[in-house]
Amino acid sequence: NKKLKKILLMKLLKLNKKNLFLFFISIFFSSSLLSEEVDIWKKENLEKKIISNNSSNISVDQNQSKINVNQEIKTNIILSDNALTDNKNSVYGIFEPEQNNLTLDMWVNSEGTRVKDTIERIEKIKLSSFSEELLINTLFTISYLPGRNMTDEEFVNYKISWLIKNKRNDLISSFLNKNNDFPNKEKIIRYLVDENISKGNIQDACEKTNLIDNSVKDNYLDKFRVICLINSNKKNEAQLVHDLLKEQKLSDKFFDDKTNYLLGIVEKKDNKIDDTSLLNFYLSSITVENFDYKPNKKTNKKIWQYITSANLLKFEDYENKEFINELEIAADLGNLEFSYIIDIYKNIKFSLNDFLDVDNSYKKIHPVDSRALIFQKILLSDNTDNKLKYLFLLNDLYKENKLQNIFRNFLSDQL
Repeated sequence: NKKLKKILLMKLLKLNKKNLFLFFISIFFSSSLLSEEVDIWKKENLEKKIISNNSSNISVDQNQSKINVNQEIKTNIILSDNALTDNKNSVYGIFEPEQNNLTLDMWVNSEGTRVKDTIERIEKIKLSSFSEELLINTLFTISYLPGRNMTDEEFVNYKISWLIKNKRNDLISSFLNKNNDFPNKEKIIRYLVDENISKGNIQDACEKTNLIDNSVKDNYLDKFRVICLINSNKKNEAQLVHDLLKEQKLSDKFFDDKTNYLLGIVEKKDNKIDDTSLLNFYLSSITVENFDYKPNKKTNKKIWQYITSANLLKFEDYENKEFINELEIAADLGNLEFSYIIDIYKNIKFSLNDFLDVDNSYKKIHPVDSRALIFQKILLSDNTDNKLKYLFLLNDLYKENKLQNIFRNFLSDQL
């Protein structure tokens, strides 16, 4: 019941002092809503990890509750103003504490090893929307670091990794706006750069590099800066940065050859294609004459996205069933839109007899052709019963060839 969840959420967030405790209880409670039940509270080897990481020999009660992640300390602890002042550089987040009825020091008494262990367990399950909302409110509320066994870099890296893994670009923008400097900032900028390159938004990708300070050294981003300067017709500045990269041995022959051509230092095009990174692939696509690249199931997802966004996927040989099947696999993995497969199916030729005896003819031809034939039969069906019959037949054909995902959205739309 959504109303019940909302009421429960508000009640949980009003309990400041024990909010984290209740948050992890709610994760446990909501796991019953998941497709697969997982025990995220199992403490295997947890005490050993704490003892080895804590130089002050923290004693661990073997009988403590499995869900008591942020154990309340019995003796009163007074946080001095000096302690908080020294910790000011360790405040990261998105939401103001009062926005979620939390406090700046909500993590201060937490044991870092327990926090890390619990987050790692949560990452192994698929959270309900209710639990994910609680996780976001707790993890991204502006706060000080846990008091023991966790560094600035570790704490922020958990936040960044979660944002990237879950592709929460909306929260990433908010995080960047709220936090000017933080550990591993280059990691999140590189993610945004690749996201924009893969969509063919090169100018937007270049703008993202301005979000990172020049004092931060990242080989990948520094190389991309050179290309951005060239695209902005700032070739002198681009050559200066490139020379610095070479002097520091942060460049390589492939990048040097491509950059020298773009700078006009050499006239001959280098026709090498490198798909080891999205940046190298992008450079290949703009420097190789008559660029022709056939991706496969091992091709990186970002490169697949860039190929389709930049209209670089050339396909005219409808007799090449192996490559069509590679494209089907890519669509099944989510690397290629199913609409591209539909266009291929529409262009495969069949005889009139194939359609008249479709219930038998699809069994005698190549699996790729059988899927294309049944798809065309669906388009030609003049009544609902026939369309449903062949929709489910096509779905079965995909399953037989271990392509369970490719047809799901299309089938749902048609139904």
